[in-house]
Amino acid sequence: MSERLLVHTALDARDEVEDYWLKHKDQVLQQVKLPNPDLIDSDTSRLLIQACQQNNPDDLLVGACCIFILSKDDRVSQLWLNCLCNASRDSLQTTISRLLDLISRKFHKFTDHVQTKVVRLLGNLAEKGFGAHSIVNILLRQIIGGHLSNENIRLTETLLDVLIANRPWLERNQECLQFATFRYLRLIQDHNGNQQLERLFQKEVTFVMHNLRHKFTDIYPIGKDLVRLLMRVCHIEPFKEFWATLLHNPNSLIPKFNGLQELLKIRTPTKFVKLNISVELQNKISFILAKVRFGQHLHHEKWLSKQYLSSLTSQTLLPDIMRFIVACVVPTNEILASDVLPRWAFCGYILSQCNNLQVTSATRLSLIWDWLLFNENRNTIMDIEPGLLLMQQSRKIHPQVTYGILDFLLRLVKEFYPPMEDEIRRGIVNSFRCCIKVGVAKSIEPILLETQRYASITPCLHNMIQLNLQEFIRPEHRVKVGPEKKARKADPNDGRFSDEDEDSNDVPESKKAKTEHFLNPKIEDTPAPVKQSNDAEKTREDLKNRYNQIVDQINALKRDTVSLEIEEEFLSKIRMIDEDMAESIEKLMKCKAEEDEFAQNLDIILSKVSAFDNGPFDSDICDPVATCIYRLCYASYDPIRIPSDKADDDEFDELLGRPLYILFRQIVERMDRIDEIDNLMDLLISLQNNDGRTVHHFLFYIYGHNLQHNSDGWSLFPTFCKRITESELADALEIQLPLSIASLLEHERELLFRLLPKMYKEHAKLLVNHHEVIKIIVSEITPKDLQFLQTRLMVGGLTMFKTNTQVTQNDFKNLLIESLNWESFEQQALWVLVFAHKSVKPESWGVVIPYLNEEIHFEAVTAISNYFFGRDEYKPSGELTNLFLAAKRSEWIAVLMMLFCDNEEKRKHFYEHFGHTLFVCIKKNQSNTQATSRRKRQLEGRKKDEPTFIGILKHMNLFRMMIENRANTGDKRTKKAANDPKTILGDDTFLSVLLAAKDNLRMIPEDETEDFSDLWKIMDEMEIYNNEDSPKQRKESGKKQSKKHKRTTIEISDSDGSDSETPPKKKRT
Repeated sequence: MSERLLVHTALDARDEVEDYWLKHKDQVLQQVKLPNPDLIDSDTSRLLIQACQQNNPDDLLVGACCIFILSKDDRVSQLWLNCLCNASRDSLQTTISRLLDLISRKFHKFTDHVQTKVVRLLGNLAEKGFGAHSIVNILLRQIIGGHLSNENIRLTETLLDVLIANRPWLERNQECLQFATFRYLRLIQDHNGNQQLERLFQKEVTFVMHNLRHKFTDIYPIGKDLVRLLMRVCHIEPFKEFWATLLHNPNSLIPKFNGLQELLKIRTPTKFVKLNISVELQNKISFILAKVRFGQHLHHEKWLSKQYLSSLTSQTLLPDIMRFIVACVVPTNEILASDVLPRWAFCGYILSQCNNLQVTSATRLSLIWDWLLFNENRNTIMDIEPGLLLMQQSRKIHPQVTYGILDFLLRLVKEFYPPMEDEIRRGIVNSFRCCIKVGVAKSIEPILLETQRYASITPCLHNMIQLNLQEFIRPEHRVKVGPEKKARKADPNDGRFSDEDEDSNDVPESKKAKTEHFLNPKIEDTPAPVKQSNDAEKTREDLKNRYNQIVDQINALKRDTVSLEIEEEFLSKIRMIDEDMAESIEKLMKCKAEEDEFAQNLDIILSKVSAFDNGPFDSDICDPVATCIYRLCYASYDPIRIPSDKADDDEFDELLGRPLYILFRQIVERMDRIDEIDNLMDLLISLQNNDGRTVHHFLFYIYGHNLQHNSDGWSLFPTFCKRITESELADALEIQLPLSIASLLEHERELLFRLLPKMYKEHAKLLVNHHEVIKIIVSEITPKDLQFLQTRLMVGGLTMFKTNTQVTQNDFKNLLIESLNWESFEQQALWVLVFAHKSVKPESWGVVIPYLNEEIHFEAVTAISNYFFGRDEYKPSGELTNLFLAAKRSEWIAVLMMLFCDNEEKRKHFYEHFGHTLFVCIKKNQSNTQATSRRKRQLEGRKKDEPTFIGILKHMNLFRMMIENRANTGDKRTKKAANDPKTILGDDTFLSVLLAAKDNLRMIPEDETEDFSDLWKIMDEMEIYNNEDSPKQRKESGKKQSKKHKRTTIEISDSDGSDSETPPKKKRT
């Protein structure tokens, strides 16, 4: 058995993560009483289960997993895996979670043996049906694009073998299937043409093509970046046929699917873009764009080039890096206003690394990919900002960069995809308009007018600008150029619209190009502008309209024909098992979906499914029936419309009257008779496998039915989750609920927020404080949605967070700490949701205060400050005071301390807790000094949320400075007695606290003693012992202050300079 998880050199220190796993491995061996893991026997599993019942099972399971990974004997490994599975009580979810953390942090330091065993462990878990799909996702990110090292190729191939061998398990998780398909589609580029990797290349092509052909319904939601990757491989034979299908016959993939026109309008989630970048590379790029100053970035870029871009094959990584920067790196306003390296400069560096035209073209396309169909409702300014700024900033220094990008962009208008020429032109114009509107650039005219100076770089660019971007040029600088002929909207099979009857001699050769010409964005020459006769304009429009009507009719007929051919294939499968069912579906096909006869026939079919007695209703008949129903009811998948607040029965009947909902109605009406809906639930699962949106409509029907009939059908959703995941109910909900929420947020946002109160009520144990679900919600939430949730939280109709137990408090604390790395609006939304909970007290969310840095965590600091500023009478508890004093010395803490001292009652209350915290800190420090081992004290350290003596003094000193500064501002609001420094700093309790601190000066390092000199002066200024007092007064005050540490404030002198003879007291000014 191997003894180490990681590769170590002589200079490496011990690794805490590795030690953690090895420690628990030894703990397991001790519990099962084995000197050597290879001696495992039949009693080991029993002993391990008993140990898990008596001790922390999570640590023991981690140890057993470590033994499996380190073992070199396959038989022994399998026995330990069986022990691991038998002892787990949560389907290994906790173990998988810790394994994910280990892989993400240390995978590339693993020994070769450990890397191989991790992939083998994944294969074994997949064979046993465990929900370990997240391991696939993290391993895919460990594959480095463009690298052909043995380690990288071994991981690529072994992981692919696991996915192919466990395809049914993979297809159970749509996101995992999407990740695997997207990643290997990208890796095919690296392995194409390499004879040594031919076997791997063929396996990758077969795997990806199978998913595209048979699971395209699950794959196409990836969106437009799927098209970008397909463009790079569509010259490979298997993909060439699929590409042609996507262009010319998209309905054969999904009914009523519009092909590229629809796919290019789906925004790709950033999680797919990140997939093509390794975790290490992502961290490095994020660090450069968040911390490195402009001008100090060169050595970072050199390291990046040496580490990742030094080989010829690594050139294919450049488009991935460019796409990651544009789509995933969103700088905050603070970074934009600072001197940190901007994104546009880093994009320029990436372009400079391209050493051939093909890679340059692909990298430019990644840069301006969002420009092509830009829409402010679908895209953001940050998608296009790097491209414009790069053109603007490089105009004078590197004009070849500026005009190379602009020329490439404008050529795509005609050559990318002719049927969408108008939409692409409109998207590019909208991009420039948006940049000018939000102030990224005041004008783009300087860029456009200097094209003639650089005619040698882009000889045809001037004409393309005058044709496409003339609105951005002042009238006196415009050149009259005839409008370019536009591609008609027609079926892609027919190529472009032709005007051969008019000015045929003026039509350029490129007008006769095939639709597929856009596959190569590098265009060698630009077509000259085409003259258009104004006299014939009306005639041309009439001809085009008539032509388009004919094309639409042909397409409709073609779709019907294709649909019938496809359904006949499934009908033949049904007919082999049940002739009567096939005849009923044939009868349904002859009806139109909007007719009552269609609904009646579908109702009959579903009744037959429910009572099916011709053998088991298994996948052999269930899948074909579901596919036919899915294709015939495809119109039922249109976007959902939420019922109004005053909806009547007629409105509900309209909203719930879609043909597909007949299935839902039968399930809901028979929900109390489980045996009668068994087959119907199987049919529902098959429909979900055909289209992931099925669950959205199922949930909507339950929601609408509950509103209309005041009934509760929610219990059907857990049943659905259990069946689709094929696991225990708790595991099923844990897997499916976050997936359903993420899917609803993407497709049916309004429905999700209507369902959230019900989801949280029914599944509170799972969803409350759920980090992933909260992150999903706030990542896409709008102000309207936020207000909707806030209202329901405040009235008690929804509970998203709980802190009533130690476990929930720890979960909540970890969530808040994790949120500090989220996007700005995500953090703001989270705090709005937290404050809306009356049951979540400041002491619960205050645990994050010690982790805050006012120079970084602006959102959390602002939210907490505003909370207290809006509550003038709030008195902080001792626990909350302790948390404030444990924070880093900062102005916002001092301001809140001033707020807590703005009247005498609050001040006394706060100072008492303040003094108690200091006293506890001093006592703890004194007990530590009695420890005999300095090394022991160093190892013990302190917790992040515990205050220190020095930290408390720093808070007191800053508090003093801000009190005194406020008195010197001249603001009339500070003239009242409550704000007088002598009133606040001369308080008895504060002076007692200060005296206790001064008596422990030995606890302050010598180099910091001087920092607090002004703090000690407060005591001198407030000292009551005055030589001018009468003997009698000194005697009486001595009796009253027999204790050494008793101090009071002195009386402020009258205007005549004489001292008061009355006992010492504070004078109101």
